[in-house]
Parts: sequence; C-alpha cells; structure tokens
Amino acid sequence: LQEGPQGKIYYLKAARHAKFPVHPQHGSLIEVDSDGQESRIIATGFRAPNGIGLDSSEVFWGSDQEGRGMPANRINRITRESFHGNQWSVSMLTALSARDDYDRPLLWVHPTVDRSPSAQLRVPLGAWGELSGKLLGLSYGTGEVYLILEETVGEVHQGALVPLPIEIPTGAMRGRFHTDGSLYLCGLFGWSSDKTDEGGFYRVRKTATSLAMPLRVQAKDSGLVIDFSEAITTANEDLAEAFQLEGWNYRYSSNYGSPKLDLENGGEGTTNFTVSSATLSENRRQVHLLIEEMKPAMQLHLDWNLQFGDLGEKS
Repeated sequence: LQEGPQGKIYYLKAARHAKFPVHPQHGSLIEVDSDGQESRIIATGFRAPNGIGLDSSEVFWGSDQEGRGMPANRINRITRESFHGNQWSVSMLTALSARDDYDRPLLWVHPTVDRSPSAQLRVPLGAWGELSGKLLGLSYGTGEVYLILEETVGEVHQGALVPLPIEIPTGAMRGRFHTDGSLYLCGLFGWSSDKTDEGGFYRVRKTATSLAMPLRVQAKDSGLVIDFSEAITTANEDLAEAFQLEGWNYRYSSNYGSPKLDLENGGEGTTNFTVSSATLSENRRQVHLLIEEMKPAMQLHLDWNLQFGDLGEKS
C-alpha cells in the first residue's frame, strides 16, 4: 500500500495468470478514498505487479513480470486510464473490451538482467549526491538495486536501467529512505530468485567512494548520448570499440514470455549495431555514440569497457 495526497491509499492487484478475471479488480491499480468507503480502478492491464511507487496522484510506478500474456518484465510509468498490455485483466466484468494497443513501459527488462523486478522509489532531494531525485528499482530476482534513468521525448516516456553496487542476500522487495539519507530494504525468498536467504532487513548508506555510472541516456536518430558521473579517460581512438550495442523486439502471445526477435526480419535473434564513432564533450563526461543504422527497438542492451580517472577499468 502507498499513501498519496489527501490520505488516499493506492495498491496494485494481480490478475489471474492466463485466465480471465473473476473479480472486477483483477490486474488493476486501485485508488481507495481516505475514509475507506469507496475504491475505484484507475489503470488496468497488469499481470503480476510487485510493489508500487508514487510520484503524485497522477503518476505511479510499478513492475510487472514476464509470463503468459506478458513478453518480458516491465517497469511501468502508470497514469490514470492507462492500459499495460495484459489482456487477461480486462473482460466484461470491468466494462472494458480487449484492446489492440497498450501503453508502453518506461522500459522492458530482459529476465537475464532481472528475472523479477519489484518496487520503485525516489532518492530524496539532497540525498546520495548526484543520484538526488533519481528513480531506483529493486529486484526480487537478483537482490539488487538499480538506477532507472528517465527520458521524455514529446509525449513519449522511455528509460534505461543501470545496475548499482548494492546487493542483498535475499530478494529485495520494498525500500524506504530515512531522513538521514539511509536506504532501508526488506526482502524475502518465496519463489524463483537468485537470492535464497529466507528474509532480512538491511540498511544502505552512501560512502565517500566515487562511482562512475551513467546519469542520463538520450536516444537520438544518430545514436546514443550518455552522460557519466565522472570523466572518461579512455583514449579517443579506442572509444568507439569500447561500446557494444544490440537490440531486439518482443512478441505478445499466450506463451510464457517472448524470445528475442531480430529488428530486421522479426525472426528469433538480435540485431547488432556498429558504433561508427564516439565523441567526448569538453569535460569528457558526455559521449555521443554515432550509430548510423539506429532504429526503434523495444529493447537495447549496451555494454562498455571504459577507463574513468583513477578508478581503473569499469564495465
């Protein structure tokens, strides 16, 4: 549960897996009035959401899990009346008919990166240095915390996921920031996860140790523009070869998840992109990757092998 403005309560309710709903709120985001007397559906199309984040009474965050009717894991930016793709969450019970289209997630997450994402939360303003105000994601599947980078292009919201060096020995489920800037995490193990400790409660504190990481990613017709937290010291002539990029699409179906689909022909596989050149800004913290055959994709995966100041090699 999350408390919002005016004391209203919000929660996400799962659908029945691969079955039509028997309750009018299956697979939906619910808003409950502060007096508890009335509730209402404000968004639909969820399969197995795990946790909810709240920016305002109009913008919410939630994960969903790969499965039948959901091609891959998702990080959802949820707004009122949005529909997030699971057809088994809509029926005559909800006075909604099946929809041919769906609201795109902020980003897809392939199960090899995170087999089961959980809740999202914001770093408080003034906490954690350059991560102040940024969105974090937790993982039940890997016990990790990652940075979620948001980009808005016109009316389109998209984003990127960057792993952080935070990992607990059980599935991370929920997090809260204390007023002293510490992040408290609670977790458990109950089904498929890489982390099998039965449960735990953890505190994460920021130290003075520097960390080279992307703080902003922009998708352009010409490629990708990435802002890093530290100066890149990799030699200019080696920059382009320091990045490897591949992309793929997903297919909605009644099957469990989706294979990776090549962007060219739609068959199983991925599309490899060539980074033709890489140009650094004057302060060497921003790099523009020229990708001549850049094209839309449901999923891009970028690896790099760079030097940052005195930190040594990072990837």
